[in-house]
Amino acid sequence: MREVTHPAFDPFESDRFRHTQRRTAETLLETIATYSKVIVSAPEESAALLGRLRRFLAANPATASGEFDLPLITTVRRARPALTFFVLDLDRGRGSTLESCAGNLWDGH
Repeated sequence: MREVTHPAFDPFESDRFRHTQRRTAETLLETIATYSKVIVSAPEESAALLGRLRRFLAANPATASGEFDLPLITTVRRARPALTFFVLDLDRGRGSTLESCAGNLWDGH
């Protein structure tokens, strides 16, 4: 998985979760028919794709009849804001981070 970073966030956390969905060939085809690539394709292209998939599922003993488990992997990322605060020093006309302000307070500035 590609590393994602942004200065406004702490390092992103990511994980993958394996799970399954109980499907039939027909419910899988109904879901695939909602994918944007299928929806924006010419109607004859969409019909041809779904026809090929229907024949593939019918030829495979695991999906030819009844229900089957469709294995899925879900990838998640969580971004938490970096806890750096910007403080505007009106007397000096410049800004600084909270960490440097705290240092100034300890130093008596």
